[in-house]
Amino acid sequence: MTAEGETSWYEFAKAILEEASATGQSIPWVKAATKGMPFLSERVLPITTAEYPTTARRPAYSVLSTRRLHDRFGVRLPPWREQLRSLFILDSSEDRDNF
Repeated sequence: MTAEGETSWYEFAKAILEEASATGQSIPWVKAATKGMPFLSERVLPITTAEYPTTARRPAYSVLSTRRLHDRFGVRLPPWREQLRSLFILDSSEDRDNF
């Protein structure tokens, strides 16, 4: 399954850095993932598919859709940015040490 909305890998990476920078090392799993080191980069540069050479052929436009899930079961998933943000919320009732 995927969350609602569309984004590019570039926008997704930027959003991750924004959320991580806003919370810093206050969240145990972020501290563990970075081994307590500060973030070295606070910006992401977009590149084209041509600038990322790979033997795999890539579609020009590709998104995951939740339309059928909604049409068949009436389920709407939260927007991707909201889901991402929830990973960075410090909640003492949840164990985020084991990411």
